[in-house]
Amino acid sequence: MKSKRALFVAIGYLPVLIVGAGIFYWILRSSLKMILALTALPANSQELALTGLTHLSSPLLVIGATYAYLHIADKSHLRNLGFGWQRCSIILLVTGLIVSMSAVALTFVVSTWSGKMVVYGLAHPTAWAILASVGIATQAGWVEELVCRGVILQKLEEGLNRPVAILLSSVLFILPHSEIYSLKLEISTVRLLTLTLVSLTLTFAYYLASRQLWLPIGLHWGIDLMTFLLIGSNAQRQGALLNWWLVGSWTIGGVRFFEWLLLGSLSLIWLFLGGWWLYKFKTKAARRLTAVSNPDENLGQKDPVP
Repeated sequence: MKSKRALFVAIGYLPVLIVGAGIFYWILRSSLKMILALTALPANSQELALTGLTHLSSPLLVIGATYAYLHIADKSHLRNLGFGWQRCSIILLVTGLIVSMSAVALTFVVSTWSGKMVVYGLAHPTAWAILASVGIATQAGWVEELVCRGVILQKLEEGLNRPVAILLSSVLFILPHSEIYSLKLEISTVRLLTLTLVSLTLTFAYYLASRQLWLPIGLHWGIDLMTFLLIGSNAQRQGALLNWWLVGSWTIGGVRFFEWLLLGSLSLIWLFLGGWWLYKFKTKAARRLTAVSNPDENLGQKDPVP
């Protein structure tokens, strides 16, 4: 019965989210547009400000809609998704931000040092352009993780099993990013493989952090923040801090620079996650060894988590 309810919750979540949060998003965007029209900002700045403010607000709308949906459909709470606020939450979030932003920055520096890319000047973006980039990155990091690694992954895991849940949640993550119809076949293949690796990385981070969403949110948020601030987003490049030029073309060895940057960053993130996993594995092994070698000291205590 519980598995059937979880499956029902997973299937109904996206339609309810699109309608529920979508209505409030439209109201918010319309209201902000009217307010900004009364200001003395140029039209371009108004559009950038509107983009930044609406994207920054959208995670709150999605969190609110998700909270209401779970409460009504499942009698559960956000904390059951690993989204509750605990002492470790800020540590996991900040750790993810630092690791991912550092990985992107280091990959960027190595690409410049190796001659794969040449930066010829600062772009001097306006505050509104930077706000737009930050807003787009924030929406992606928070909303996509709450939807894909939060409700969809976990409810499908309860209703079906973990491998199927990981597969379907990854498909849901990949499809909106694939741009399969606008790219050449070989580039699309690279992009799909890259997005698959991104999804699996964030999923592994979720399980590694004891089923807490804060680490994958921090990693996703940090990747997008650093990338968009350095080279801009697909929606607009005016928020980028740098004017940059790829040697020869917008691709490196047949791979678009965005994928190149992402693959390099992910390799560094996996070094961090792999090191963390080895540390946890050794710690658990040491606890088991202690429990076996000193059985009298562990009388009345729970066995270590396998």
